[in-house]
Amino acid sequence: MNLQSLGSLEELYLGANRIREIKGLETLKGLRILSIQANYIKKVQGLDALAGLEELYLSQNFIEVMEGLDHLPKLKTLDMAKNKIKKIGGVEKTTALEELWLNENQVGELADIEGIGFLQHIVTIYLEGNPVAKLAEYRIKVLQIFPKIQQIDGDMITPAYKVKYVNDAPKSITKKEIPQEAQTLIDKVMKKQ
Repeated sequence: MNLQSLGSLEELYLGANRIREIKGLETLKGLRILSIQANYIKKVQGLDALAGLEELYLSQNFIEVMEGLDHLPKLKTLDMAKNKIKKIGGVEKTTALEELWLNENQVGELADIEGIGFLQHIVTIYLEGNPVAKLAEYRIKVLQIFPKIQQIDGDMITPAYKVKYVNDAPKSITKKEIPQEAQTLIDKVMKKQ
């Protein structure tokens, strides 16, 4: 496919096309949304010229490593669900990220979630279907790490939800570890009871 003359293209959907490699997108500098879901991609590459990309959908591929995202500073939505990812990483320069979909991968460590705590704009995270989501302290850790979180694995985060998870938290998690914003909400809810 020749994309050379489509430099002003803003959205490109290439799902279920048996694509094995991301390439030939260098001229699409105006691209905001790229969907390459349900293909045969094993490695994230070829995105360096897409600095204006805001949404990237790479679910249902064969990706094992989160990489090739360093040149996407405007990225707000990253969907890498249903791949083979074991460790969360490669998002150090995607600080505008708001939605991270990594459900049904192979992430197993809470340290991976803690390692992306610098992504302070995260409002939605999906990690269900990963071994880490089965850990007792998984949801409380997500609440602690991401103060703006509004949705975890499809569950909307309400003040009552936060109270439930704080009250059910393992004893090793102390009140001072809870972000101030979450603690204020918890205190308000507790006063009303």
